[in-house]
This record gives sequence, structure tokens and C-alpha cells, in this order.
Amino acid sequence: TSSEEEEQEEDDVHEVAVFWDFENCPVPSGLDPFLVRRNIERALRRDGLLGPITFRGYGNINVISRAHVLEALSETGVGLH
Repeated sequence: TSSEEEEQEEDDVHEVAVFWDFENCPVPSGLDPFLVRRNIERALRRDGLLGPITFRGYGNINVISRAHVLEALSETGVGLH
């Protein structure tokens, strides 16, 4: 029934936080850093996640060797800490 389907959809809605250690897991060379968040979010949605997704990057921002990577992460909503 439709009420059972609605209950199932509500059960699938969870808030998720992605915690990223960008010092030990940097953006791969050759990958457009503007695509990182979108790719991760797309994979989570494809796996059935329906709720909000928060992204937090942790590490020493001085370690990021490519300035445009830092800019891209910040502009795409990855909170840097």
C-alpha cells in the first residue's frame, strides 16, 4: 500500500556526515577537485541514501599542494577544519 511505501521511504531518510582526512587521502592528481563532493554524493544517493549529507575535511590546509584544490573543496561545500 502507499502508506507502507511512505513509511519505508521515511525509514530510508538519514542524515549522513562524511569525514575526510585530506592529508592522508588527498584528491588524486588529475581528478577535477570540483567533482569530488559530487561524485561521493552521487554514490551515496545511488546506494539509497535519501537524507542530507554533510562533508567535513580535516587536516593541515598547508599540506594541500594545489591551491585550486583548497578553493574547489571550499566552494563545493566541504567544510575544512
